[in-house]
Amino acid sequence: MKLNIERVYIVLKVEEKKTVNLYTLVDAENGDKIVSIGVKEADVKELDLVNATITFKSENERINTGEGVKYVEVLNTFVAKVSKVKK
Repeated sequence: MKLNIERVYIVLKVEEKKTVNLYTLVDAENGDKIVSIGVKEADVKELDLVNATITFKSENERINTGEGVKYVEVLNTFVAKVSKVKK
């Protein structure tokens, strides 16, 4: 299952990696915090107010244990779009 959520966030931290950025975002409306990798965006800095689309993807993964096979549900997140809020 795949779900996209678009909301306004405050950027707490941006860590640049080789091909993606690691974002720490706080929901501007309710204060919920999320840490996720995402697309590189050069003009987004700490404490900016941004529109972001976060993709949540749920998958079943098969894990081979010594006692047999188990299936677990894994939730992955990715910041698919991020841009500054226009003032």
